[in-house]
Amino acid sequence: RADFGKADLGDAKLGGAKLVEASFVEAVAPKADFGKAEMASAKLGGATLTEASFAQAVAPRADFGKADLGDAKLGGAKLVEASFVEAVAPKADFGKAEMASAKLGGATLTEASFAQAVAPRADFGKA
Repeated sequence: RADFGKADLGDAKLGGAKLVEASFVEAVAPKADFGKAEMASAKLGGATLTEASFAQAVAPRADFGKADLGDAKLGGAKLVEASFVEAVAPKADFGKAEMASAKLGGATLTEASFAQAVAPRADFGKA
């Protein structure tokens, strides 16, 4: 279980990496590339992920709680049961993401896009 907690990962290239259960709690990773990464149960709570790409990442049960995902790209990501509780995600792109049973309660989703996302049983309470 890799621990990148509080690490400075700005512009990091982690596309396709195996990051299952990795911790990125409070990491600073603007513009980082996590595209196609395997991130099941990863912990990203409180991380700064502005303009980061999670395109086609496989991240079921990942925790993005209280993370800053402004302008992040999550298109086509597998986010089943992922948590975005109280995340700040203005203008984030969740297009075509698979978000069954995802939790988005209290998240800030101003101008976020969910075009063609699949989100049965997702909880947007107070978002």
